Order: sequence, then structure tokens, then C-alpha cells
Amino acid sequence: MLRSTDRERLRAVLGEVLSSSTPVMAHSASGVADASVLDSLYEEILTAARETFATRNRERNALLPVQQLPCDVLRYLATFLSFRERVLAGTVCSYWRECLITDERIWRSPILGWDAYHHTQMAINLFGRARNRLEHLGIQSDALYADGTILPPVIEPCMSGLTSLTISLRNTDVDSPWVRVLAFPAPNLEILRVSKTNDGVFELPSNIFDNSCPKLRTVLLHGTLPPMPPCLAFENVTTLGYFDFSTMGSDSVSSRLPLTPNLERLIVSSVRYLFPGQEAAWTIPPLLKTFHVRRNITDGVFSALQSSVFSRGGHVLCYDPIAMYTDTIMFRFSRPSRLDVQWIGRSMNLSLVVYNDVGASNGVSLIGETDVARLFEFSVVQVLHVTALTLPDTLWQQLCTLSAHRTFDNLTSLTVHLTHAGPHDSTYTHLFILQDPPLSTLCPALTHVRLIHDAMRGSAFGAYLRATADNVKHWLPSSVSSLYVRGIVIIDPGLEELRSDVEIEVAAFQPDDLSLSEDDTNWNYVFPVDEAWRL
Repeated sequence: MLRSTDRERLRAVLGEVLSSSTPVMAHSASGVADASVLDSLYEEILTAARETFATRNRERNALLPVQQLPCDVLRYLATFLSFRERVLAGTVCSYWRECLITDERIWRSPILGWDAYHHTQMAINLFGRARNRLEHLGIQSDALYADGTILPPVIEPCMSGLTSLTISLRNTDVDSPWVRVLAFPAPNLEILRVSKTNDGVFELPSNIFDNSCPKLRTVLLHGTLPPMPPCLAFENVTTLGYFDFSTMGSDSVSSRLPLTPNLERLIVSSVRYLFPGQEAAWTIPPLLKTFHVRRNITDGVFSALQSSVFSRGGHVLCYDPIAMYTDTIMFRFSRPSRLDVQWIGRSMNLSLVVYNDVGASNGVSLIGETDVARLFEFSVVQVLHVTALTLPDTLWQQLCTLSAHRTFDNLTSLTVHLTHAGPHDSTYTHLFILQDPPLSTLCPALTHVRLIHDAMRGSAFGAYLRATADNVKHWLPSSVSSLYVRGIVIIDPGLEELRSDVEIEVAAFQPDDLSLSEDDTNWNYVFPVDEAWRL
């Protein structure tokens, strides 16, 4: 199902196209489809595209409404599908397939491995059409392993114009046809994603891209390691990410850092097995500005980073660090600069990010629910200077306590994610009534408040929370002019009076948003294999 914003955009686009086109829809004499017609139309198309059984149901396919639309409209519809769904749509309906196959986006960004490219000859024809104009290529090698010996030679001439390559490997033998693809010259490649789908770690071949890839800037590896030095293909890489390395040792990372002398951002899922003295082996790239590690950063690695990354005004983000090193790392985090605080919402983890709001986000961030209170206590004086704050209500209460009645003089925007205090506390007395000191005293400059409840975090008590308008009005300072609520129902008494004082925006409750906060997409640590195929 499409999100409501996508629906509105799609309706506007189709309405504009149809109003300026020759009438082609039997049920629309003017050529302009009303909202109900469009809703029915694209729901049928998307349903058919997403259900593979439709490929075997010729009667259903014959009834698809797409033949009532011109090709340009179908191409607009295709922009709302993932690449895999576009391919499935082509297998569902021959008319749509003919419209899309002439669209440059299809043959400039093919995905090998999905149904429409299951037959070798179709893939050969596609690459013959693309030639050196191929821009993005995704290969799911499991699905086409039988064709692997035929297709790589057909792909090779197309690599010269390629800017993005995503490849999922199962057979990682040196002689594997899909590993051979990685050895083809790719002089214009900018983004490389490699994922290994079975157990073990795969090391990229030493002759990757003919040992030269001058435009390569971003490399994301899932269960895969770069080749050991020397290898010139990675010398201009600025972003390098290692994902899904549950047993990767520190030496696996440090031994390959010399490959990337221009590295600015390093992302690692985990760093383990650092023994005393090993930190000396960490030769930090001279331009490194940002280091993100999902878990298990140790004091030795941190020490090596501190002397290099921090001295250049860089930033280290540690997600769920080893508890024994938390105090040591926090002790070293002493900076007079102003800080912003954001809450990153995950379905099972409440966490905070503390970072500098000036320039390149200097400092170190420690994320982990158990460390939040200490983090607040350590930097509460600096947190008092923020202008925007996003956090769960329980941590907001901790922050209010730790602030020792000092005020947030600069805070203008406050976002509170609400969690039930108990099964009988659906009216939120623990926040709206019992907060001490009052919000008006804590935040004299506050103008915007957002209250958000995600059902996943309180599903035992129902999808929506209730809050009486009187309680909310009692909690809000008179300086607040706008209130945004999501997943919360504000009820009488006092609703009309509250509306007269504050502009209230009620967001539709979208299940797709259950596990995400608005800035969550900026902190995507798990390599999204499925998303990679969308290119």
C-alpha cells in the first residue's frame, strides 16, 4: 500500500498527465480521472505487481486496467514501485512490459536475478541495448548461477559507463563467474555494494576492477572484506562500511585502512578482540572525520581515534559500547561546545545521540539505554543550551531531575515520545500533571511541542493513547503556539479551549512509521540487502 503522501503526489501527477493527454480511459470522457478512479486503478496495478501468483493467472492479467493508460502514465506509476516490483509488473502484464522496456531507466538500471531477467536471452538483449550507457547494475547471483558462465562476458562491455554496482554473492570461489565481474574495468564506478549471502567472510579479489577505479567513493561491504594491500582500486574511497561481522577482530579493520588514504567516514558493525598494544596498529587515515561503530568499541581503539579524529574536529559515534569502557570514554568527553540532543527510536531500544551543533559535529556520542542517565549527568550543563530536543518521556523526566531546576533558556522545540507508565495511566498524569518543575518554568522560550506515540512501544495497551485536553493545557506553557500529535487522542474536557489557544496538528497513524523517528534514516547501520536492490 502507498503512503498517504505518495497517494497525493501520484494523484496530482496522473491528473496533470491525463488532463493534457488524449482521452484514453473509457470511464473518463474528459481524460481526467477522479480520485476514486485513480485509487482503484493503482491499487489494482500495485496488488498485481506484488503478487507473483498473478504471473500464472492469464484471466486476471487480461483484466488489469493498465491497458487503459498510455505509456507515459505507466512510467509515472512505475516510479512508485521498487525496482523488483517494476520487474514483477512486467511479468504480470505484457502491455506494461512493452511500455517499460523502452524506458531508459529499465535498461540503464537492470537487476539480474528477478523474474523478468530469469531467461538468459532476455538479459543478453537488455545488455545489448544498454551497451556503455548502463549506469546501475544489481546482481543477485543465486538466482542466475546457471547462467553465470554466459552473462559475465556480455556484461563486461557495459561496465565502462557503470556508476553503481550492487552484487550479492553465494559462490565466492576465485573462478566464480560473478566474482570475475568484479575484476572487469569500471572507470566510472562511484558506489560499490557487495553482500555475501552464506556463512563465512569473503575477501574481494586483489585485481578488483583491474586494480584501478579512480571515481570510486563509497564502498559498503556485508560479510565481505577488501583485499589486502596493495590495491589501488580503493585509493580514492571516502566512505567505507563493514557490516555483519559478528566475529571480526580489530586487525581485520586496521590492516586494510592503508587501502583508503582519502577515507573520511568509516562505519563498522563491531570491533572485537583488541588486546593491549594492538591500538598501535591502527594507522588512522589522515582525512578521517567520522567513525561509527555499532557496538563493542574498546578503550584502545578509542584512544587511537581520539588523538587523530578529534584533533581534526571529527566525530566518533559508538552505538552500545562495552559497558566497562563507558566511564573511561565519557571521562574523556569534555568539550565546552554547545550540544544538540536527538533521540533515535528503534523498536527495541531507546537511545540518545549527543553531538555538536556547530560545523562537523565534533565530539563523541555514546548510545545505549543504560548509559543515558550518566550521559545526561555528565553533560547536562551543555544540554541546557540546546534549541531543539527529541527524547522519550521517561528520559525527559530524568533530564528535568538532573538539571537541578536550571532552565532550558534556548529551547524552542521539544519532541516527546510517549510510553505508558502503566496499564491504568492512559491519561498521562505522570507527565502532564506531576512534572516538577512545570514546563513553563523549565522552558520559557518554548514555542513548538510534538507528542508522539508509536504503537510498537506500547502495543500491550492499545494502538492509541488518550490524553485529556485539560491535562495537556495544564502542561503546555502559554508561549507554545503549535502542538503536533501522532498516535495520541486528545479528549474532552477542555478540547475546544485548547484549540482556541494552540494550533493542533493531528498526524495520521501510519504503521510504516512504527519503528522510525523522523531522523532515524540518517543512522542506518545494518546493510539493507533488500533495499540495495532498489538502487
